[in-house]
Amino acid sequence: MLEDYLGEHNLLYDPATDQNRVFYSFRHTYATLALTYDKVPIHTLAKQMGTSVGMIEKHYSHLKVLQAIEQLTGSETRRKISESSTVDDLYKSLGKNPNKKRRKSQVETTATQQESDTDS
Repeated sequence: MLEDYLGEHNLLYDPATDQNRVFYSFRHTYATLALTYDKVPIHTLAKQMGTSVGMIEKHYSHLKVLQAIEQLTGSETRRKISESSTVDDLYKSLGKNPNKKRRKSQVETTATQQESDTDS
């Protein structure tokens, strides 16, 4: 059944390995997608695949590097950075220095003042 499907879609032969694809060929694809996009915990994946965490780490540790790169350069990080400039602008509008370290009590007082300003 799989062989027929792959043949119909001209996917049966893998030029990278110079072999026909078989069902087992998709094991690596599953592991890669589970770790990178579905964020399946490595212990869960090892159990699902009937292997050890060490073996998963040995074959897929490069994915963690790719995830770290994405996390550092991805749209979510850029969004957070742009939001921080908005927070800095808010502090400046209140006459505060956004880079000055403040004690916890000062942070709570500022938050309370902002809430009362919003209510009035």
